[in-house]
Amino acid sequence: MQPCPGGTQHSTMTPRGRWVGTLAVGLLAGVALTATHAESIQAGDSGELVAVACRLGVAHPPGYPLYTLLGHAFCRLPWSTAAARLSLLSMLSMVLAVASLFALARRLSRSAAAATVAALAFAFAPVAWRYGGLPEVVALHLALTLASVAAALAAQQAPTQVRRSGGLALAALGFGLALSNHPTALLALPLLVAAAIATPGWRGRCGWLRAAGILGALVGGLTPYLYLLAARVETVPRWGETQHWAGFVHHLLRRDAATLPLALVGPAGPSSTLGAFAVALPAQLGWVLLGAALAGTILLLADGVRRRSFAPCQRSSACWRPSPSRWPRGCAAWG
Repeated sequence: MQPCPGGTQHSTMTPRGRWVGTLAVGLLAGVALTATHAESIQAGDSGELVAVACRLGVAHPPGYPLYTLLGHAFCRLPWSTAAARLSLLSMLSMVLAVASLFALARRLSRSAAAATVAALAFAFAPVAWRYGGLPEVVALHLALTLASVAAALAAQQAPTQVRRSGGLALAALGFGLALSNHPTALLALPLLVAAAIATPGWRGRCGWLRAAGILGALVGGLTPYLYLLAARVETVPRWGETQHWAGFVHHLLRRDAATLPLALVGPAGPSSTLGAFAVALPAQLGWVLLGAALAGTILLLADGVRRRSFAPCQRSSACWRPSPSRWPRGCAAWG
């Protein structure tokens, strides 16, 4: 049948081809990371994070509960050193991050070649390369944040109501898990909100059901923070007094942290935090890569306006319609 006018025909690749390309790029980065991953404690927070994960303690603010729980599972692997096991967690996380970035870039650019260049440039950038092979929370943070944004964009472009709602719920779950790992995932919130608003299907009972599903998925992603309340007081290493609510909130807001304390106003407010990231970008990415990223963003925005790629499907008898689903009657219709 004829696709809807203004639809998002972003790639000529088949679904199988897209999955193969995504997996291939992610695995390529993973194979490369195996050559330089750390098998011993590194500088920074890696020593503390390895000890906390293996002993189920509480890390420095905000506690990194998701990393602690996943890291504890990896600590129990019968392989190499504890540091190497958590390095494996970072490598797998970086594979997911690279694959998610490839999927995101492919949807935006409609070019597998451009997406491959972007994903591999990210994977082999010095900062990403370093944190992709040592015991740290950064790789898991990148993986969950990029995966949630990619899921939100995929949901916004999905052909059926069920897939759109499911994709947004998956994005919310990923975002909640990302927040359970590192608070800077909040920087992705505007992108996720914009993608959700641009997704058709918010009218009537369908919209309420979608909102309830998204909220439930987000809350589910935040449940690892319950670990901080339940962690044993006698276990070391342990930061703070997270066993009661006052200490939990104090720890969560990073009041005792030297960097990135969370606040709405003042030197730790969002504007100051974003300003610090903006100042650091040229040093981390290099002016050439930063300029290319800005130019590509401008071109994508211009192309999106020209093609109206985010416009909802127009009601027409010539348009393809999704098949009925198990949603309440009427919820499978276009928004």
